[in-house]
Amino acid sequence: MKFVYAVCFFLVLISCRRDDITDNFQIRKIAWNSLSESEKTTVITQWQDARVTSEVYQNRSVYAVLFNTVNDPLLGPIIVYVSKPPTHVLGYASRF
Repeated sequence: MKFVYAVCFFLVLISCRRDDITDNFQIRKIAWNSLSESEKTTVITQWQDARVTSEVYQNRSVYAVLFNTVNDPLLGPIIVYVSKPPTHVLGYASRF
């Protein structure tokens, strides 16, 4: 009986993780498509590997997608804020 519970728990974990991967892909895609061509040429990693976090932007809980660029030492990364649920871009973080 314990084995059945363990298998069910494992399947639930796998299904939750798969949804997370799908959501993050969609979030990254929305953020990537919002960048200009000149911004895209400075990104040093694949857009599919961009880091996605949850942050607060203009008093709203949003996704923050971080793209590392060749200009990170000078300006910092490009950070794009995407709405929850992921439907559109809300804005960008300032780069200094």
